[in-house]
Amino acid sequence: PGTGKLAVESSIGGVKLTDDGAGIFENIYTYEPASLEQNTDTGIGVRKTVTGAANTEDFSFTATFNAEASAKAAEDANVPAGKLENIASGLTDGKTITTISDNFNADDTKNADFGTITFNEPGVYIFDVTENNQKSDGGWTYDTNTHQITVTVEDNTEGELVAEVE
Repeated sequence: PGTGKLAVESSIGGVKLTDDGAGIFENIYTYEPASLEQNTDTGIGVRKTVTGAANTEDFSFTATFNAEASAKAAEDANVPAGKLENIASGLTDGKTITTISDNFNADDTKNADFGTITFNEPGVYIFDVTENNQKSDGGWTYDTNTHQITVTVEDNTEGELVAEVE
């Protein structure tokens, strides 16, 4: 003879029952991820203007997820902070790069997208955008500023996350 415990689990028609015979039902709410599609009107992109003369060089840009700025903006707005692990696709090591390879005539403006980025959780996500061309040869001066793009991802309570670029 030994000692032990006997546990009995009962169910009716696949529904688990409590000790007093009441049915236990579990409802789970989930939502579909939000994606910013590769489109500068609705996604994350840059606009480059060349002034003074034509240019045949490529222009490259990097968008880097900024966790600290995301947390601060979320705190100020009293909403969840975006986290890198909640970005399902579109980044490599927290970054995405785009390049404009078209030739520019003087005073041309061209757009480039960073591609599709998918978010799994609501929150505020801030990206620091920099131009990778920093040389100043041949009379050209490049933009050395860091610009920010803010993405707010919200649950529309209809089973979908919705992302908006500010």
